[in-house]
Amino acid sequence: MTSLGARSYSGCSGFAQAKILIRDLNDNSPVFDFTNVETTLLEDFPIHEPFFAVQATDRDKHENGKVTYELISSEPPCPVMIRPLTGQLLLAASLDYEKVQKYRLRIRAIDQGLPPRMNETIVTILVQDVNDNAPELVNAPAFHNIEVSENAPLMSEVIQLKATDKDSGENGIVQFRIVEDNVPEFEIEPTSGQIFVKQNLDRETTPEYTFTVMAYDLGMPQLYANASIHIRVLDVNDNTPNCSTITPITISDDMEPFEIVGLLNANDPDSGENGTVIYRLQQTHEFFELKRSGELRLKKRIPTDALRRLYHLSVIAEDQGAKPRSTVCQVIVKYEESRSLVQIIEPLQRVLRIAPDIAKGTEIVHIEAMNANNWTIGDRNDISKYFVIQDGSLKTNSSIDPDSFQKPQPLTVKVFDSAGHSRHVTFMIRLNYKSSGDHSMQTVKLSEDTAIGTPILNFSGPKKANFEQYFTLNYSSGLFEIDESSGTIYLAGHLDYKNRSEHVLKIVNVNLHTKEENITTVIVEVERSNKRLPLFTSMSYRFSVSEDTPIGASIGRVEFEEVYDELSISFKLNDKTSTFNIDSDTGEIYVQKSLNYNSASAYLLAVEAQESASKEKLSRHCLVHIDIVDINNNIPMFISPSNITLSHSERVGDPFHYFVAMDQDSGKFGTVSYSILSGNEQDLFELNSTTGGLSLKKRLKDSIRLTIRASDGDTIPEFSDQLFNIFIDYGSSSSLWKYFEKDHYAFTLNADTPIGSLVHNFKRLNEPMVTFVLLPETQGEFQMDNNNGLLKTATKLTNKDYKLIVYVHTFDGNSSDFTTIDIQVKNFHTKGPKIVASSCGNVTVRENLAKDNLMRIFAIVDDADEDFPITYHIEGGSDHDLFSINASTGVISCKELDRETKPEHFLIISASDNSIPKKADVCTIRVKVKDENDNVPIIRAGSDVLEINDYTHVGAVLMKFTASDLDEGDNGRIKFMLVDDKSHLLDLKPESGELIFARDLPFTEKEWIIVISAMDSGKGRVLSSEKRLRILYKRRHIQTNNGAPEFLRQKYVAFVQESLPRGQLVAHIQTTYGSTREAPLTYSIVGGNFDSAFEIDGNGRISTAQELDAEIESEYKLRVIATGSPLKTPETTVEVKVLNINDNPPSFPVVRTRKISETLRPGSLITTVMANDVDADTQLEYRLNPANDYFEIEHLTGTIYLTKPLDFEVEPRFTLGIQAFDGIHFANLNLTFDVQDANDNAPMLKSLIEITVSPLTRPNSQIGKITATDPDQGRAGEVFYELLTGKNLIRIERTTGIVTLLNMPFESTTHFATIKASDSGTPPLSTISTILLKPASKSVDDSPKFEKSFYTFVVSENFALHQTFGVLSTMNRTNELDYQYMIHDFKSEKQFSINRFGELSLKSPLDRETSREYRFQVNLTSLSHEFEPRSATVLVQVSDINDNSPKIDPETSMKEIRLEERMKKGTILGRLFATDPDNAENGRIKYSIIAGNEPSLIQVNSNTGVVQFEHWDDSMLFESIDEIVKKNVTFLIEDKGLPPNWITYDVPLIFDTSTWSGSAPMFPIPAYHRYVLESLPKNAIILQVQAANRWGRQSSNWKYSISNHDEIFGIRVKSGEIVLLSEFDYEKRMSYEFKVQVTDLAQRSAVVSVHIHVIGVDEFAPIFTKETFRFQVPISARVGQRVGTIRATDADAGVDGQIHYAIQEPGVRLVGIDPQTGVLVVRESLTLKNNTVERFSVIASSGPTKQSTAKVYLEITDQITTMSMDMINQPFYNSFIFILIVASLGLIALILTILAIITLRYRLCCYFKRKPQKQIYSVARGNVAVMADINRMSPRFPKIPMRVTSVNQEPSSKSSSLASSSSSENTSVPLRSNFTDIYGNRSQPDSGIDPDVLSISSSVTDYLMQIGVTPTKLDRPAIMPRRQSVAADNMDSEFNELIYARIEEILGPGPIGYYNPSSPSTSLLPLTPKEPKPPSFQPLTEVFAQISRLKEEKQRKEQIA
Repeated sequence: MTSLGARSYSGCSGFAQAKILIRDLNDNSPVFDFTNVETTLLEDFPIHEPFFAVQATDRDKHENGKVTYELISSEPPCPVMIRPLTGQLLLAASLDYEKVQKYRLRIRAIDQGLPPRMNETIVTILVQDVNDNAPELVNAPAFHNIEVSENAPLMSEVIQLKATDKDSGENGIVQFRIVEDNVPEFEIEPTSGQIFVKQNLDRETTPEYTFTVMAYDLGMPQLYANASIHIRVLDVNDNTPNCSTITPITISDDMEPFEIVGLLNANDPDSGENGTVIYRLQQTHEFFELKRSGELRLKKRIPTDALRRLYHLSVIAEDQGAKPRSTVCQVIVKYEESRSLVQIIEPLQRVLRIAPDIAKGTEIVHIEAMNANNWTIGDRNDISKYFVIQDGSLKTNSSIDPDSFQKPQPLTVKVFDSAGHSRHVTFMIRLNYKSSGDHSMQTVKLSEDTAIGTPILNFSGPKKANFEQYFTLNYSSGLFEIDESSGTIYLAGHLDYKNRSEHVLKIVNVNLHTKEENITTVIVEVERSNKRLPLFTSMSYRFSVSEDTPIGASIGRVEFEEVYDELSISFKLNDKTSTFNIDSDTGEIYVQKSLNYNSASAYLLAVEAQESASKEKLSRHCLVHIDIVDINNNIPMFISPSNITLSHSERVGDPFHYFVAMDQDSGKFGTVSYSILSGNEQDLFELNSTTGGLSLKKRLKDSIRLTIRASDGDTIPEFSDQLFNIFIDYGSSSSLWKYFEKDHYAFTLNADTPIGSLVHNFKRLNEPMVTFVLLPETQGEFQMDNNNGLLKTATKLTNKDYKLIVYVHTFDGNSSDFTTIDIQVKNFHTKGPKIVASSCGNVTVRENLAKDNLMRIFAIVDDADEDFPITYHIEGGSDHDLFSINASTGVISCKELDRETKPEHFLIISASDNSIPKKADVCTIRVKVKDENDNVPIIRAGSDVLEINDYTHVGAVLMKFTASDLDEGDNGRIKFMLVDDKSHLLDLKPESGELIFARDLPFTEKEWIIVISAMDSGKGRVLSSEKRLRILYKRRHIQTNNGAPEFLRQKYVAFVQESLPRGQLVAHIQTTYGSTREAPLTYSIVGGNFDSAFEIDGNGRISTAQELDAEIESEYKLRVIATGSPLKTPETTVEVKVLNINDNPPSFPVVRTRKISETLRPGSLITTVMANDVDADTQLEYRLNPANDYFEIEHLTGTIYLTKPLDFEVEPRFTLGIQAFDGIHFANLNLTFDVQDANDNAPMLKSLIEITVSPLTRPNSQIGKITATDPDQGRAGEVFYELLTGKNLIRIERTTGIVTLLNMPFESTTHFATIKASDSGTPPLSTISTILLKPASKSVDDSPKFEKSFYTFVVSENFALHQTFGVLSTMNRTNELDYQYMIHDFKSEKQFSINRFGELSLKSPLDRETSREYRFQVNLTSLSHEFEPRSATVLVQVSDINDNSPKIDPETSMKEIRLEERMKKGTILGRLFATDPDNAENGRIKYSIIAGNEPSLIQVNSNTGVVQFEHWDDSMLFESIDEIVKKNVTFLIEDKGLPPNWITYDVPLIFDTSTWSGSAPMFPIPAYHRYVLESLPKNAIILQVQAANRWGRQSSNWKYSISNHDEIFGIRVKSGEIVLLSEFDYEKRMSYEFKVQVTDLAQRSAVVSVHIHVIGVDEFAPIFTKETFRFQVPISARVGQRVGTIRATDADAGVDGQIHYAIQEPGVRLVGIDPQTGVLVVRESLTLKNNTVERFSVIASSGPTKQSTAKVYLEITDQITTMSMDMINQPFYNSFIFILIVASLGLIALILTILAIITLRYRLCCYFKRKPQKQIYSVARGNVAVMADINRMSPRFPKIPMRVTSVNQEPSSKSSSLASSSSSENTSVPLRSNFTDIYGNRSQPDSGIDPDVLSISSSVTDYLMQIGVTPTKLDRPAIMPRRQSVAADNMDSEFNELIYARIEEILGPGPIGYYNPSSPSTSLLPLTPKEPKPPSFQPLTEVFAQISRLKEEKQRKEQIA
């Protein structure tokens, strides 16, 4: 303020005051009190509370003097805030002395002037430690499980605990103490943490200890950490078993064998094996056996006299410790009265014999018992049904079946008292064959090892044939043969005690003179073999046992199929681990060591059973598989860390930590799940229960503690808990600023979204102002305001996917963040679903079969962006819900369908979406119902009564039956059969159903019932129905019947199932033989018997001769004839239908690998597989085994559809296991699909690529490299790069991606450049990315660096997921949370993960066999500092574990082992080839044989797998009837890992018996003697000679032949049946002898002599020499005087020719007759008058029916007019007669001698006149060669049809396969011409040409045939006359030239047409030979003329040429 005066010149003045305002200029800066100040701060100082204030003054006024404060920087970053107005410093987050002890803050004071002035000060904060960290146990769980031996010495260390404390000073000093005071046995050293034993331990007193150890610091307040200690005292075997707990054991008389009588329980206080007691008897006992478990069993029933004794058993009780301790216990066994009051009265016979024909109700035995109240048959078995017991009387309940008693059978009777207590009586029932008055009985015992051909019994002495008698054997099984001459019985087959222990033979001894028969019954008792053991009940046993099974417990038993008293078996177990053992007596397997599933989950053991009493030490082996069942005996244990530090800006959504807990159990017991128990009350976290991944749902503000529980999958789970600490680090600088809550956002928009629609608002409230940038810059579909962060649509959306980046930074540019966005555009307005046409169509389903998965309908939505929900529905055709469809999957199911109700169904299927209105597609499915033979033919009703009267003529149709069957095809085709007609008058036509009056035979009954059957013709089964018809017979007159037999049916219909063994009865055909009383007939199959499938016996029974196969021949029409009747040969037809069964597995054709594109859409039809099944009437079903997520197969059609999108990069190849099932059999096919790569992957590139540019970088320098990966193959995976924006800043190399700087950007600013990475596929795919160019704020030299450029880690392939296996160490790192590591490899990025600390872990499991190593690059970048990325190369090598078992290669490994007797030792049989992908020892394989190789037949090289022959053993072929040629050998294939993995491989061991000497045929009898009647009809079977091999078996491949048989015998080459070809004549020949030879395919043969003895038959009646005999008897004749001789003759010979004379009238007493000589003798003095004539008749007889009579007249006179009887009786008369006879014989002999001399001389003269001839061999008498006279007439031979080519060919059926040629042994001729065979072996004229291989007689015929001259057939056979034979002396010169010329000279060059006429092959010699039609040739003149023409034509051609 100042005063001013103004004075004028006028003097006026004035005064005023002036106020001057001075305007302040901001010319003073704020001034701090101190430029550098230091303060201390406790680390637990509360946040948001001021702890220090800075003060600055400014001398300026007003705004220029107002000061505000700001924090410029903090080194290191400190969570400190400053109040701008007051300068107060306060904490934003807690401090941690243990991390940072000192902070240096730069604080700026700024005034408010313009421009503002500022000043800075440095504040140093010294953090002071407080006791805020509790001690932490080092690398130790909170719960310690420790094991200490109970004999641990004092002061020995148990465990040492270590702890750390992050605090300093006293706060960081840690000491230990045990909290509890009741653990005097242990102590802990306070400073070292060592826990030691303070007092002696005793497990039996205190087995375990649990206490708490506290680790505490010395700070105030004191902090501590606890550790729980659980000490389990391990047992030491320091206690011996104690017998005091064993109590006496009582037995009673009603105990059964093998019953448990007591249990021993000696006490051993030790645990485990040390306390497990096993028991054994010190000495074996007669009645008791002791199991290792302590079970005392009764071995057998104790006799009554020994029952009441007191037994003292010395038992050794022994524990199972490493050094076992044992003691001997005395066990008392005493008798105690049975509770049953029943007393059996002894003696009682326990072995009962019954007759085979015992009558019902016959008492077998009566049991006397006291106090018996009730009687029952005990344990039921096969024979108990035949018996009943009543009041102690055991009787038969019905007639018995002797076959059930082929072995002695046990029968138990239970006797109950009134209280219900019982006693048992067991009987052994055997058959008893008693001898009767005319029967005797003998018993023979044979071992089942008795050799074939052994004589077992002789009825007439050895080597002495009794020709006065013969023997026959009545036994049908073929096991025995008899020499009918000597009566010696031979064994002809194999005996088997198991099948039959007793055989009953009937031997009939016949006297040839008296015809008397004596019958002897021979009982052959079969005894068990002592040369082989019984078979195990199984060759491979499998047992399962829990791993907590106590030691000594039994797990199973190996047993034999049968056990008998003679056996003395010792079992031995081959177990290298000694985990199991076996009771040597019983075969019971028990646990010997503790089991642990983790150590071994399965065991393979071999058990050997040895017969200890045998000298040969017989043995058998079997395998035992033991599976260990895991129990839940382990708890999950955490192995992941218990704390983690996060940045305060940690993103939400992605897992930041993985919890890992391990559980050693398996299956669900080892499956761990995770859950949060506490600490997540604010729902900040999300935990994946399966993977253990923990992620944030919201950002954290403070540290937090969670309780995590890991549980296994048990119903009551085991679990463990972990306290997990999450610390928040607020120490990062502002450059770690995070704006976005998520790293990635995903949105879904409709394609019709309007322009300008808001997608998302990214702006956050209460955040500083930021600038938003939407990248990439080239996109135009979306827009974003730079200030408000609103993302909106800018144009119509055309693409399906958009990838965007939102970049945000603060105004000053110091902080930035970005996030990525995926936007999917969906089209919600589709055209609707489209049904895949191939999934509709036709399907066939068998009726009566419900299908849950009949077929599946596939539908797709072409314009949908993802799987669109489709709903399926049946719109029509369901037919009352017979069909249904799954609405979501389209799977159609059907119920059981009935073809007869509806043969086909039409379904209308719709597939619709869920839009409004719905869009749908429809298709039609035609379901054809395949017929099943499920309807029985129904015979239409008609009359039930039918009358036959005199008006019914033969052949009349009486009735016609009709029937209907609803089935179709063969199932509905009906045939009729007359099932029952006892009259034999009727016949029925199968096709028409016409019932015919077929024949008129005598029949006495007036009415009877016939049964008609109507049958369908089903292929697999035949259904039928019957109708009964009553026949009224009112016929009085019978039409004339010539007596010729005929078949009862003109056509028979029969059915037989295929694959049944030969001998099945097919049909029984009959003739009217019984009605017409004709001679016996012989039946023969003469047509339709293809492959000799059937045979017929003498009774008309047709049976199968081989196993039939309906697939080869399903129907036969047999033509059968019956021969033997002179009137007629009847014929009939038998239609045999072979019923199909499912006996053939389906088969797949060979398929090649298919190629499919990866762009195929789900629902596409891939292919159709079809399996073949030769069985008829089967329907195949297909399935995928194993199932595949990508493919599905239709069960009925085999059509394969795609169900899931393919991805070549994920799965380039699929191998589908396809299985075809026909209801019984399976066929498997592996079908491989190669996925063809398509360009379906765009190059993968980071959305935002940051490149930091150093200020020192010069233009045109490389500043980075862009690397994009494309998983596609080939050109589709080649990537090139293109720069879209920023071209003024950088340049990018097109192929390499190298980025070059063009111009240096402005400092402190960021720049963007847009790039596109495209592939070279068709069409090309691309990805757009943005490059962020950031200037570096500090020198690159200060940036962190990898310590090494190359890191190598070795990781086991079973390493746990998410656990650190390696760390990439770096240098110059200041804040771990500030850095980021990235793996730059597509494959490795899926396999590994790396966190911000550089710790590597696994994302997915490793498999060394898939990839042995991984090599990838890791880049290191910073979130707060700009520097060029650092990179390092990482090599991860996968170490192998033994996680693969060997795999056998079925293609290269042997599939069978075939042994031959003649093999040499060391012969290589084959090789096993197995692979193991593991490495080193884990993959090395060794081979061994563990079963099936006894006795060491083969051996295998343990290293190479080569199998070699060791030796041959015949005994293996006699093991069992069912296993004589084949068994399995089990190989063990294991690797050499620890523990080893193994597999077993079974290979069939086949004994090639075709070359075995024992398989050659031999005859069991030295010679056959067969006695046959003279009257045996022609074609009758005389004898069947059957050869056998050493097994006692016959072969269908053997052929029988006959030699030296006089051409009256034939033999069936297959069966050995000898057939009579012509009738016997006893009077001409009484015996025959010939040889029979049997030959197998290997030409091994055996020969036996056959002697046929003909027994004469009284065919002729005696014939008297005169019809009337007259004799004169003098009245003075004395008594005894001969009157005369009655003479008769008999054409019979032998006994039947002996004549017996007798006087017919009983009243003739005058004379008598000698019955032998016929001499009449006076019997009494004559009292009659002279000239009296006596007349009577004399009978001459040779048998009961053969006799004749003659009249005899006696004249009584006193003189004899003729020669007196006395004279006749004189010796002179007799001598005269004798002399006369001798003279006559001498004269005849003289005449014959003279004729013989003349004949011989004539032949010798002729011989010397002729030239020497070549030998022509005839085989009419076997192999005897005779010289043929070619000049003589050829003899006549039996007429043989042209079709017969050889008598040794295969027969066509049993009934007609005769070979009656004596040339069967002529094997010297390899090939015979057909014409030679036609004429038999008749000699042919010699042409002079030497014999060749085509004929044994090189005749002109053969020669002409060879040169092509065709013979012509004549109508009648001609025999060449002797003078017409072509001899050398009458051949003309031209013919001689022709004969001896070379063929090529005649015919010229070129092939010669060899003539080989075909003739039907048959091996059947006809029963009635027919005259053959031999070939004839053109006249020789015509032949020569033709040859001349050929020569002339040849000459003309030569002249022309």
